[in-house]
Amino acid sequence: MGKVWQISALLIIALLSPVHCKSMEQDPLEDASTYRLSNTTEPVRYELWIESQIHNGDFAFSGRVAITIRVLESTRQIQLNSVGLDIHNLYYTELFSDQRTSEMLPISRTVEDNQIINLNTESMLLSGRYYIVTLEFTGQLQNQIRGFFYSRYLDDFGRVFYIAATAFQHIFARWAFPCYDEPRYRTPFTIHITHGPLYHAVSNMPVLSTQNHENDTITTTFEESPPMSVNLVAFAVTNYVSRGYLSPNQLPLGILVPVHLIEQAEFALDRTQEFLQAIEMYTARPFSLPKLDGIVINDFIYLSMENWGLMTYDTKFLLYTPGVTNLAQTVDIVKIITHNLMHNYFGNLVGISWWSYTWMTEGFATYFEYYMTDEYFPELRMSDIFVIEYMQRSLYEDALISTRPMTNY
Repeated sequence: MGKVWQISALLIIALLSPVHCKSMEQDPLEDASTYRLSNTTEPVRYELWIESQIHNGDFAFSGRVAITIRVLESTRQIQLNSVGLDIHNLYYTELFSDQRTSEMLPISRTVEDNQIINLNTESMLLSGRYYIVTLEFTGQLQNQIRGFFYSRYLDDFGRVFYIAATAFQHIFARWAFPCYDEPRYRTPFTIHITHGPLYHAVSNMPVLSTQNHENDTITTTFEESPPMSVNLVAFAVTNYVSRGYLSPNQLPLGILVPVHLIEQAEFALDRTQEFLQAIEMYTARPFSLPKLDGIVINDFIYLSMENWGLMTYDTKFLLYTPGVTNLAQTVDIVKIITHNLMHNYFGNLVGISWWSYTWMTEGFATYFEYYMTDEYFPELRMSDIFVIEYMQRSLYEDALISTRPMTNY
């Protein structure tokens, strides 16, 4: 396939990205900057503690986040994104300070319209200095797919089990913990999850350690991640089991599912290994994290989400039963897996500075879901399907008066 055609295909896909079309009826006087965080500080590192009681059917959760920040302009105010959380016990400490003193850091006001909280300090935070800002909070698991939410499933005996998981893209991390919820900020994350003894926690990175507590809970600590935007952070608390093995490059691969569905995960696991190996060869770059998992969730409205190292799938769009899953469903499974794997390169490893550029990451991922599938399953004629599903539609979309040119960003 010629490079010119590949570039043209990417542009065609970009035209179909959901962010390219904006209502002409939007108030032109609306100031979008009121929804952006100030540029006086930026995050350098996060350490996050989350405690869930989902194993007891309790939808409340609590947490603490310590954000190391760099001050870019001297200020007495720090802005963070937060919504739906009860925040308390705020304080900050200057990093590398001889005194190592902490001061209470009160919230001056919360504006629900723009989901920004303002944290005020009595003394000036000086430009070029580093501080650790710590906030404790409580919240409720969401009953819809955003932030930190709960889901449920039935086993073969009709018993109900609850799980808790995250969906942060695009701006839903703020529902789980106070943060700089903008894609331009890429920082390392260290995550600690406290959960019940019969449940376990998973996240973007491998488990570093576990600690048992006297109250019959366990805290799972994960290795520090490479720098990533907050929308790529993911964690889950479940009683699932994992089917997995090592890839040819010795990368641990796994699919996490309820125990009664474990046999149906084999097809997705095999395809993940095959396509990841092909992508690594195509890009001449190995997968950049030390493990890669997929996890299924019932009624996951996004069908899938490409969290770095912990990809999320709707249950019915990942599991495969020989003799039952038809060809169309098989194609959907293959496309979704390939799409998510490509996002681990275009979108995760290489990210965007703002959501108006989402068409770039979606364009690459969508094109390659057809290209890679066509390479491995030529009998499916995915290149022909691409013309019907995307090329023809793009010509129609491009003719609309509401379509914005790519240079508009």
